[in-house]
Amino acid sequence: MLVPDSATPLYLQLEEILRQEILSGSRREGDKLSTENELVEQYKVSRITVRRAVEELCKEGMVVRHPGKGTFVTGVVMRNDLNEPRGWTENAVANGYRPSTVCTELGMVPGAAVCRLFELKQGEEAYCCARRVRALNEKPAVYELDYFPPQDAEFLTKELLSGSVFRLLRQWKKLRVIREKETIIRVRYADAETADALGLVKGQPVVYTRTCYLDGRDQVVLLNEQYIDSERYVIRTGGHELRLDEAETGKRRVVNRNGGRKGCKAAL
Repeated sequence: MLVPDSATPLYLQLEEILRQEILSGSRREGDKLSTENELVEQYKVSRITVRRAVEELCKEGMVVRHPGKGTFVTGVVMRNDLNEPRGWTENAVANGYRPSTVCTELGMVPGAAVCRLFELKQGEEAYCCARRVRALNEKPAVYELDYFPPQDAEFLTKELLSGSVFRLLRQWKKLRVIREKETIIRVRYADAETADALGLVKGQPVVYTRTCYLDGRDQVVLLNEQYIDSERYVIRTGGHELRLDEAETGKRRVVNRNGGRKGCKAAL
């Protein structure tokens, strides 16, 4: 129910109502959203309010407009704000979704190939690799490969890896903070393995990320690859300042809104 006297604008209240209907399954993927006139009548608001609410849903990727046909629900889409680094499970819950993870394979892989992939100068002879499918409201969204140092292999099981890896690191290794050394983001085309895991067509574009995580002693604790169904995942960033005086001298730095240096640490 809309609250006219609330400090939250009406269009954001309406956007949240429609968003929750999609998340709860009341409005399913492929369903046509109520028309502008229907929403105006149902919620007793102006056309501008309805348009702005629907526009917010479009920005999130939860609905899509088809000229001459209407606005349709696209399904479950999770937002990931790069300015607020946190784990998949925590982020999914914060977005209002039911996250789930299945570890489909667990085994050792050659260390040399992993080091080349993550551009590590030297590393282990082998890494323990977990292949996992991560879902939102039971819909596959991410196909993930996690690489752990070999000494972790004897402790890891598929059951332990069917949840938050960050929580596992906190409880098992007693880590409170890990540092994100670097994240690479690219667009790739799904191969047969990725397409099968995500329920996509081979060759369909996916968002690919590659991240190296270090502990307080700068030791690798986790190497992570993700193949993300772009229909179900939105990555956002922004709010950084580019210091033009330093850019002119070639010493560019990025700071966030509160003036701190840009850095990515995940509190565990």
